[in-house]
Amino acid sequence: MKKMSMYLTLAAIGLLFVTGSALAGGTAAGTPVSNQATLDYKVGGVDQTTLNSDDPGVGGTADATTFVVDHKVDLTVAFLADQTVVPGQQNAAMRYSVTNTGNKVMDISLGSVDVGGDNFSSTLVGVYADGGDNTTYNSAVDNVAFIDELAVDTTAYVWIVVNIPTGAANTQVDTWALQATAAAGGTASTEGTALTTETNTLAAEEVVLADAGTNGIESANSNFVVSTATLTISKSVAIVDTGGGLPTDSFAIPGAIMEYTITVKNTSTTVDATTVILIDTLPAQLTWVTGSLTVDGAPQTEATDGDQGEFQGGNVKVTIPTLAANSTVVIMFRGTIK
Repeated sequence: MKKMSMYLTLAAIGLLFVTGSALAGGTAAGTPVSNQATLDYKVGGVDQTTLNSDDPGVGGTADATTFVVDHKVDLTVAFLADQTVVPGQQNAAMRYSVTNTGNKVMDISLGSVDVGGDNFSSTLVGVYADGGDNTTYNSAVDNVAFIDELAVDTTAYVWIVVNIPTGAANTQVDTWALQATAAAGGTASTEGTALTTETNTLAAEEVVLADAGTNGIESANSNFVVSTATLTISKSVAIVDTGGGLPTDSFAIPGAIMEYTITVKNTSTTVDATTVILIDTLPAQLTWVTGSLTVDGAPQTEATDGDQGEFQGGNVKVTIPTLAANSTVVIMFRGTIK
């Protein structure tokens, strides 16, 4: 009996034929991965014919072993910052980011939820992918309701746009969630259908939902926060001259001069109020005292001119261009009882 020796060399393990690029999401979906082992040996010291491995699932002889990389569906959604708003603001927009962390181009369907459990409810205008500079909402270009053809390792930005009710008060919050759903890509300007996990077969590309929720849907919450000036107004009247020799500050009789004091305060510690306009009608029982109008002690003319005050048509009007946070303006004027 002859002594035989055999030598095994796996010469091609790790040989890959890759048509996609290696990205953070991994090898591109649809990439075929193929390799084949070789077997060299000797009999009686004589080299024998090299054997190539065969994949019995292929059906031929000496077929390479091949599989196809599946579509790993993964995405992340993040809020970027709470959005400061004022009561009655229209088209208030809050920005989110959506990143394709999978291994194939996808569309992203967009939705939103007014979460509730907060202070007020805004009216939804829409949810739109940013089509411009990614930093400022512009309805002229940010008007598509899905993310189109989001490439691997790429981030897109999304706006939830609402109208804030006029009754919202300072520091109140309305919480909204952006919902992003992975959808099939491949056709530009056409929203794909939602992706679902498919049955695994090594010979073809299948969809695998590998996001945090394993359902192809990710979300993030953020807040619209009201920050506004809070104004108060109070008004008092006092007798400054009774007339006719009676004691000053005595009786409101015909001929007495009455002085009104109006105090306007901005109790906010952070937000200014602008274009503040006060109008007060002088009662018909009084006659205006010329030169009596003052703003914080500064005399104002009755004419419509460059100062802050005027008295026209029986009305006092005072304009305060800016009422700074945590500040007060005092307006005073007089009238004589007829």
